[in-house]
Amino acid sequence: MTMDDATNVLYSAFFVEEEGTMSSFHGLREVIEAQGLFSSLYVDRGAHYWYTAEAGGKVDKAR
Repeated sequence: MTMDDATNVLYSAFFVEEEGTMSSFHGLREVIEAQGLFSSLYVDRGAHYWYTAEAGGKVDKAR
């Protein structure tokens, strides 16, 4: 689900078997195609939003 946090307007929502990088990119693409580029993006702590050098490793906040 992709929504505007300030207005609660829902821009993208769909069901997937497993959330991951590609489903996140799909949602972002829907928003950009319909609304244009946004000025900021807030993401939760889902593993597909953060880089780790190895599985189960610490998040590299510099990347």
